[in-house]
Amino acid sequence: MKIAVVLYDAVEPIDLAAVGVLSMAMRVTNQLEYFTVAQSDRAVIFQNGLKVLPDHSFGTAPAADVIIVYDRRRPLVLMFCPRIDFA
Repeated sequence: MKIAVVLYDAVEPIDLAAVGVLSMAMRVTNQLEYFTVAQSDRAVIFQNGLKVLPDHSFGTAPAADVIIVYDRRRPLVLMFCPRIDFA
């Protein structure tokens, strides 16, 4: 299962905890992989100033089975979501 974690500027640092949970889950199964994705490949600046480099941009991200989105109301996040095949 491939999981995409969507990042965007001003996201709260606690939201990055999902990546830690996924990392731990990968220790017990080889059926899981995850990646981070953002509007571009530049560093995403979190609410507290932490800078995180995404694995992919919206344009280069591979297909995902699951997407973790912290705030679906953000227009830039919605640009990525229509690419998902829900079939």
